[in-house]
Amino acid sequence: MRCVATMLSQRNLFTLIVATAIAWAIVPKNDLFAQEESLSRLDTLLLNRASSKIDSTVITGMLGDINEMLLRKFKPQRLTRFYDAVKTPADYFTEMKEVLGWNFGTYTKNIQEFIIKRQGPDTTNNLWSIHDTPNFKIFYMPSSSDSANLQILGEYLEAEFTEMKTLLVIDENDNVRSLFIRSFYPSSRKSYEIPDPPDYTDKRIQILLFPDLIQFQRHFPYEGVDKETGGMCLFSLYQRPEQSPSIYINVRVAMVFGGYISFPFLTHELAHALHFIYYSDLDTLDTDAAKLSKIYETEGKEAYNNFFWPTFRDRIPGNNGIFEEAIANYAMFSTGPFLRSGIVPPLRYLIDRKIKPKSKLISKGAQGAIDFGLLDFIGSKLKLSRTPEQKVVEEIFSWADFLKYLNASRSPQQMRLLYSVKEQDLSSQFNAIFGQPIGKSELEWCKSFSN
Repeated sequence: MRCVATMLSQRNLFTLIVATAIAWAIVPKNDLFAQEESLSRLDTLLLNRASSKIDSTVITGMLGDINEMLLRKFKPQRLTRFYDAVKTPADYFTEMKEVLGWNFGTYTKNIQEFIIKRQGPDTTNNLWSIHDTPNFKIFYMPSSSDSANLQILGEYLEAEFTEMKTLLVIDENDNVRSLFIRSFYPSSRKSYEIPDPPDYTDKRIQILLFPDLIQFQRHFPYEGVDKETGGMCLFSLYQRPEQSPSIYINVRVAMVFGGYISFPFLTHELAHALHFIYYSDLDTLDTDAAKLSKIYETEGKEAYNNFFWPTFRDRIPGNNGIFEEAIANYAMFSTGPFLRSGIVPPLRYLIDRKIKPKSKLISKGAQGAIDFGLLDFIGSKLKLSRTPEQKVVEEIFSWADFLKYLNASRSPQQMRLLYSVKEQDLSSQFNAIFGQPIGKSELEWCKSFSN
């Protein structure tokens, strides 16, 4: 993950780009279930864990998408052996490693390569549509989704929104959502466009689904958006002091969308959005807006720009990149149909080595002072190399499991205070919140591995 703070003076916009993650995208499901008895048996096995129509549809859709990808790497006979070896859902990734030679990292790496290398649809007509749900405004190209998985996507996002709020949001305050404004206009090639006066989204989070990387880059021409980038969450505060003292909130999740296999990735990015929405200190926006407008009137545009970022940087979380990514991974691996299917590996499995107290992965991650670039991070995450960047990935997954441990052993009030921390180094705040040094809590977490 890489956090980038950018002041765009022409629109006086502070943009915090967070949580660029691996792209999980794939081609639509075909009729292989009718042709392959072993795959059908596995589908039935996973569906026994489904708790709703959404679960059943997404599980079957994702299983079909994954099979499409696997068929490009392995012969059908080998895949049949793999499917037959899965006796319980928890066997899925264990047998994938045993029969196919792929661990979880190799699996995600090949999904990434598949979506990047595949020939995208013809999108030269630039026909975009909008699908509204109670909490989301979904922008999509007809070629980026068929009508079936788009409809279930809206239901899926609403269900995930409810699940993740239960998991992450304590003492919910929805007032800030009334300030959400629309900033995506498909006819524009800008990464954002805000008319005067701004259009409200009626409390909806914007979801931008691109059918291929070319379209993604066209609308987000940032240096970091390249073939390694599958999606991102953007949280912005916006003001036009020359016209109005009001400060608005702009929330976008943007990604290359490839169908059902993209759903967990959307969950990851949505977790980032919820963290910023509900844990930013935005209660005094009106006071800040009036102060900034006064500076603009009396001291000019340059002085205004110089004050805008310092005014808000201590109000918004995300300064510790490891912690921010841990929250998103914790949410992604703790909610949703794929979790309930039983095949999602435990977070501790993803750490990929035995945890020992001397590792101090939690204590190191709490400092948040490790510098890792976007490409290095994604590359290490996919390749699982034993590089310094890979150690950061281990810290992220360790922290995600640590959050799961804390959530089960500490009070909701304490967890809310932890999610609200704005400092890069979490150590002192952790001590104040939980009444003990983070190193001591880490030792307790390590001991829980043997329980």
